[in-house]
Amino acid sequence: MKRFLSLFLAAVLVLSLAACGGTEVPPSPSPPESPASPSEAPEDVSASGPLEEPGSSPAPEPPVLTPAPGVEVRSLLTWKPGDTWVTVPFPVRGGRLLVEVHGREYSKSSVLGLDLEAEELEVSFPFMQGDDPWSNWDLRQVFDEEWAFKTFSGSGYKHAGWTQGGEDYSLPDFFLNEGTLVSLRDRKRYNGCWDWDAQPEKDLLTWTNPEGLWLAAADGSGARLVLTTGQIGQQPAFAQLVEDCKDLPAEMAVTFMSPRLMDGGKTIVVDFDLPGSTPGHIGLAVLDLETGKTTWFAPFSTPLWSRLEYLDDTTIQAGSIQIDVATGETKKGVARHIQVGNPHFVATTGDFSRYFACNKEDGLAVFSPAGQELETVLTSAGYKKLSLCHAVDARRVVCEYETPEEAGLLLVTLPE
Repeated sequence: MKRFLSLFLAAVLVLSLAACGGTEVPPSPSPPESPASPSEAPEDVSASGPLEEPGSSPAPEPPVLTPAPGVEVRSLLTWKPGDTWVTVPFPVRGGRLLVEVHGREYSKSSVLGLDLEAEELEVSFPFMQGDDPWSNWDLRQVFDEEWAFKTFSGSGYKHAGWTQGGEDYSLPDFFLNEGTLVSLRDRKRYNGCWDWDAQPEKDLLTWTNPEGLWLAAADGSGARLVLTTGQIGQQPAFAQLVEDCKDLPAEMAVTFMSPRLMDGGKTIVVDFDLPGSTPGHIGLAVLDLETGKTTWFAPFSTPLWSRLEYLDDTTIQAGSIQIDVATGETKKGVARHIQVGNPHFVATTGDFSRYFACNKEDGLAVFSPAGQELETVLTSAGYKKLSLCHAVDARRVVCEYETPEEAGLLLVTLPE
């Protein structure tokens, strides 16, 4: 685990500077050998064993996953490599895990709901069908419901819940700006997220375009520009970048990207950057709709710390900073999920007391916040992929694996 330790210590150093019934998954069996016909059978076999063809190489060893004593490994989902691939869009919430499953055909894509306390699949959600392929959608959690999510596209969203669905929403075609009809059809995606958000139950719609951040009623009426793109360059932390890019075409210049309505619709959080930049975000603006005050943040110090996650309706994880948009309080030097190198991952359980690190060479291990390796959980050999999706809690993690014959998700549980 020397590689784990060195990379983890590097992560801790960057973080301090910047103030994802158990049964072991059996190995895939080697393909059976075809029996030889009588004419092909050797006339004599010596006691030393069967004869080998000159130049033949021994069969590869089957992949092996070895848990430490007391560690349970349970298979949650399996699929054939190449025909199917999956993503886990959100952390586990209330013991429930959502998994996006994509096939070669868009019609085969779906979202599965797995109850980690149960022994089998609990619910399946069909993917939204329409003109847009699944690759143009993004999923967002609905935090004020027990377990619900919305599937956003460029024209609206579908609302799905664990026990029952909610109301769907379609974007209006136009909004009125100073007596002129302006189209809302030409929506864009940044870093996998659409450039709009809506809470029709609160009669709110927000979106971005080269002019800035807009707010309107859910039907598009009463539209007004609440933040202009020019305000980004008025902030000292971003003034030089905006100055350096001032001659770029509008579609390539620094711009507001993907807004999110939070705190019961009282706040808009919107990220901004050059479209297509490596970090994905250079800063955040948090707009209080009741007071009109905007707070600006520059939490993305390096590409390593560029994750932006919405943890609940008032809390965002931006780089190595957690921001409470309701109170304005920030917690620096923390990160719920960190990528260190490739394919090395580190994830925290949420209280930042234990970190899990996982890759196919070293297996799965647990670290303290100071970078001390506490225990080795799994060792692996012969795996093409072994990566960490999410930490469920201090004892359980969900990992993705791939062997030459099989891929899947595992729930790994540490002893108490």
